[in-house]
Amino acid sequence: FQEIDTGEDQRFDFKEFEAALPQIEKWVGPIDNPKKEFKNIDSNKKGQILFDEFCEWSIKKQLDLEEDDDEDDVMPDAAQ
Repeated sequence: FQEIDTGEDQRFDFKEFEAALPQIEKWVGPIDNPKKEFKNIDSNKKGQILFDEFCEWSIKKQLDLEEDDDEDDVMPDAAQ
């Protein structure tokens, strides 16, 4: 969220969303219609995405940050 919120005001508008689109698509895959997707995320329809709205959308999209270490999510083999 902080990577998209360049205004550091705990929300982002379509302009910030559009600027971050290449990064967002790395996390969730292609977004064919950015304006429509933005409106889908903006559940309160106020023209800005709040943190909780972004979290709900991220969960639905199974957002995966490439920076996190997925190896930590793997359970070690008990036989080793």
